[in-house]
Formats: sequence, C-alpha cells, structure tokens
Amino acid sequence: MNPIRLAYLEQKGQPLTESKILATYFESQNIPVQFFPAKKLQRRRLKLSPETLVAGQVTTVLSALKQLGVEAPQLPSYPNALLKYLRRKVTYRSLKQIESLIHTGCWETQFVKPSRDSKRFTGFILSAPGDLGNALASSKHLLLACSELVCFESEWRYFILRGNVLGRKQYLGSVTLPCRRSSLETPSLILKRLETLQRPIPWILAS
Repeated sequence: MNPIRLAYLEQKGQPLTESKILATYFESQNIPVQFFPAKKLQRRRLKLSPETLVAGQVTTVLSALKQLGVEAPQLPSYPNALLKYLRRKVTYRSLKQIESLIHTGCWETQFVKPSRDSKRFTGFILSAPGDLGNALASSKHLLLACSELVCFESEWRYFILRGNVLGRKQYLGSVTLPCRRSSLETPSLILKRLETLQRPIPWILAS
C-alpha cells in the first residue's frame, strides 16, 4: 500500500464535518491537507496519484477513483448477508414496474433507492408520481430496492474495514438518546455475517 503524501478533503462552501475530523488527524501526522470543491475535481484540476487521498461524498470519491483508472466495486444497497438485521421488508422492482403500480393505484408508500450503485440518486420516500424526481432520468429497467418505512429516532454509523470496526459516529436524529447496549453489540454480530462475503471491502453500517 502506498503511503499518503497529500490529503484532498471536500468542502461545500465550508469543509464537510468528516473532512474537518480527517484534517485534524492528518495534520497530527504531518500530512499536508488541501480542501477542494467537487467542481475542481470534476474539472480535473487536482493532481491525483496513488499517494493522494481523496475524501468526501461517495460520488466525489468514485470520480477520483475513475480518474486514477481504478474500478470501484458495485455494492448492493442491502447485502443479502445483512437483510435479517434490517427489521423491515425489502422487495425489488424495476422503475417501470413501480410506475405501473403507482398509476394503477396499487402502490403503497415505501422508501426506494437503486439496488446497486446506490449513489446513482439519493433514496427517497415514494408515494405519488410527483415524488419520482431524479429517478425519471434513469433507465426504466433500473432495479430499485423498496423497503417499508421506518421511523428512526437516532442514526449511528459504524465504519468497518476488513472485519474491524474502526469507529462510530452519531449521524442523524437525537444526540441525547442513549445508544442501547444491544445496538453496540449488533455490529459484532453483523461482522460474522460479513465474513460470508467473498471480498474484503469497506462498509458503513447505519444503526
């Protein structure tokens, strides 16, 4: 693995929260940090190499990998090994099938997002045709993951690489709601299921 010589950290007017955290760490390691807007990367104005790290939104990182000639894995939105932990039913339908169900009045409000390439567009709650928005620009054959609605009081993200929990961070919802012991143990249980996957890849688990 190549050593990191320079870290590019994305900003949107102001640095992203995660970028600030990374900046503090890299500066403590005497690694130069440069903040950048996504457009600068899109216009190929960043000098990328195997020794530069690009951190930001998923679409930004994927763009950087593409410029370096690195093929990113197409990860499923809901890996089969983790379905039992979702606590909600998930079905898969093409965009064409969903449109048909909506227009015939047979559609029940659900949360939908691409079954793979999850950042093709942001997942959203679909109730009526007017909710489709950016999804309409995709192929009618695009397979979407459709899940029952769940009310989250607090969302935490666990950062996992090669079976090791690197850290966790409160992401959305109540910051005062205590994280129950059962939720702390869940990542360890899930990791046992991740071992059934064929290749070691980084994951972010939301709980």
